[in-house]
Amino acid sequence: MYDLPLPDDKVSYKFICEQLKKIPHLQIPINIPVDEILAEYKSVKNGFDNYKNSEPLYRHWEKIWSAVVLYGVVGSHEMGGTYIRNDQTNFEMTKYGMKCPFVSQTVKEIVGQLVSRVRINNIRGKAQLGYHNHVDVDQPIEILTVQIPIVNTEQMEYSVTKKENVKDIFSVFNSVENYRKFYKPGEAWILNSWHSHNARNLGDDDKISIMVYGYLRDPHFYGLVKSLVKNYNEKLIS
Repeated sequence: MYDLPLPDDKVSYKFICEQLKKIPHLQIPINIPVDEILAEYKSVKNGFDNYKNSEPLYRHWEKIWSAVVLYGVVGSHEMGGTYIRNDQTNFEMTKYGMKCPFVSQTVKEIVGQLVSRVRINNIRGKAQLGYHNHVDVDQPIEILTVQIPIVNTEQMEYSVTKKENVKDIFSVFNSVENYRKFYKPGEAWILNSWHSHNARNLGDDDKISIMVYGYLRDPHFYGLVKSLVKNYNEKLIS
């Protein structure tokens, strides 16, 4: 998967990668029929397994976050470990993914044929993941995190800030820039996971979303992201 060549326009590709580091939230222009996603979600929700993490800093995730893995690393226990690492290059559909053909189709419409990790996440009410970034676990900038909310409220907040702005896992220093956004059900967003980011559920109900890792070297995904980056005119992380 990681052996694919760079696109022909290597200069533009490098520019796009650098710009992606500066964009906190990038919306993908797609309207996803939530009812169809929900129907498939209900068929696999008995597969939710509490998240396991070997990092003590994130051990609290096991109590507030669970997931159904639709695509995972071949041969792993998760199949749903933590993040994409450079040595995790082979992915396949799980038994739960096979029950979700519409989700799989939707994912491919967004990220192309190079589907890597896909899972349905559940963050419980009044819970937050805490600030973290994927660079610290070797995720390259070419792997983008796509969030597709399915069951959400205006009290579900995604935020992005620079690593040096993080005071502790649950808060940032006062008077620093923190880029917050509320994603609506049926939307798709690229969430900047290069910088520190957090998902905070301020409501009482569980939040359900699909999280997808897209590989920028997929020709379809690259063409989509390149167009979005070139037309982006909102605030950049500074």
